Amino acid sequence: MYFEDYQPGQTSRFGAYLVTESEIIEFASKYDPQYFHLDDEAAKNSLFGGLCASGWHTSAMFMRMLIDNLPEEHGSLGSPGINNLKCLNTKLKMTA
Repeated sequence: MYFEDYQPGQTSRFGAYLVTESEIIEFASKYDPQYFHLDDEAAKNSLFGGLCASGWHTSAMFMRMLIDNLPEEHGSLGSPGINNLKCLNTKLKMTA
C-alpha cells in the first residue's frame, strides 16, 4: 500500500506513547523554546494551564508511531507534503 491507497476518514490505532516532562523540555529546548514547553510553573499562567508538548514534538511522535505500525508491505516514495497541520484541543490533525 502507498499513501494514496488510504481513504479520507480511514483510521488506525497505534496504541499509546507515554510522554515524559523531561522529553517535552528536551525537545522544546532544542526546537521550540517557548515558556509553556519549558517551565511547568510559568506554563500554569498560559492558555494551556501547565506544561505542554510542542505541536512539532507531537508531529514527530506521530511519525514514529506511524512508521512503527505500518504493515511490512507498505511502500513509500517520500513525503507528498502536508497541506494543513493544526493542533486543536491537544489532538493533532493532519491532512495531505
